[in-house]
Amino acid sequence: PSIQSAITACASAGDTVLVRPGTYHEKVDYLGKNVVLRSIAGPATTIIDATGQMSSAVYMEGVGTGARLEGFTIRKGTGRTIEAFFGGGGVRVWSSEGKGPTIENNWIIDNSGNFGGGMLIRGGARVVGNRIVSNDAAFDGGGIFVIGIAGNFSTLLISENEIFNN
Repeated sequence: PSIQSAITACASAGDTVLVRPGTYHEKVDYLGKNVVLRSIAGPATTIIDATGQMSSAVYMEGVGTGARLEGFTIRKGTGRTIEAFFGGGGVRVWSSEGKGPTIENNWIIDNSGNFGGGMLIRGGARVVGNRIVSNDAAFDGGGIFVIGIAGNFSTLLISENEIFNN
C-alpha cells in the first residue's frame, strides 16, 4: 500500500523494491537498510510527494554503498531535525562512516530546508544523473549541501547532474 511499508518488509541487504507509476503521498525512511528503491517507469510518472509530512521526503540514515534511490520525482520535503540540524528537504543522507548510497536519475524538485533544500549529504554518496531544480534553503545549499566527516570527501561523487534555479 505504500513505499514505506515495502521498505519495512525488506529483510536482507540487497533487497529491491520496485515501485509502479503513481504519486505516493508519504515520506520514505530507509530505516538503515541497504536496499534498492527503484521506480519501474522513471521520474516523470513515479512521484514521492512529502506535502504535509514536515520531514525530508527521503531519509537515508546509516545506509552504505548497497543502498540506492533511482528514478523518482521527489518533491515537497521540508527537511528533518537531527542533532539540531534542519535540512535535506528532498533527500537526506546521514552517514557516520563516510560511505553512502547511490542517488541516480531522480528529479529533486520544490523542496526546502535551512541547509540543503534539495539534498543534504553528511559523509559519502554517489549523486549521478539527477535534476535538482527549484529547491530552497534558508541559509546555504539550495540545491545540495555537503558536510564532510573530518574533512574526508573521498567517498563523495557528484557527477552529470543538472542543478539550477535553486
